[in-house]
Amino acid sequence: MLLTMFGEYVLPQGQPVWTSTLLYVLGGLEIEEKSTRQALNRLAAEGWIVADRVGRRVRWALTEHGRALLSEGAERIYSFGRERDSWDGRWLVLLVSVPEARRDLRHQLRTRLTWAGLGSPMAGVWISPHASRIGVRAANVFKDLHQAWHDAAQRRWAALSAEN
Repeated sequence: MLLTMFGEYVLPQGQPVWTSTLLYVLGGLEIEEKSTRQALNRLAAEGWIVADRVGRRVRWALTEHGRALLSEGAERIYSFGRERDSWDGRWLVLLVSVPEARRDLRHQLRTRLTWAGLGSPMAGVWISPHASRIGVRAANVFKDLHQAWHDAAQRRWAALSAEN
């Protein structure tokens, strides 16, 4: 809910918002003050927002990182159903292995890949029909190999069909 507040009201206005305002609005939605304050602190710790103290009061502004993420999210939400780039029939497949000892890195990777639109059909495997969203150039090798295999299989199928 707090991210929605920042995305819908703070981002378009480009102005910081007072803690008291957030507490009042979210309180009206039956979200406890303690929960709102914890969420504010988490968002600040993750670099999405920054506090600005004015006397005893605090107001919150989006960081550059927060603005970029919420702007991208708003674009995805409000462009839903509009024309999309045509799909070239190829899939981006990532095989990822993160050691158990690096659970923080695993969580960060999973969060970012999901945000980029990739899905995970099984542990360590991520797929997307839109490689451009994550800008991985090395993946082009796999994509091109897959396309070459696909083209070769189609030629072979056509040859077999012609023989019969």
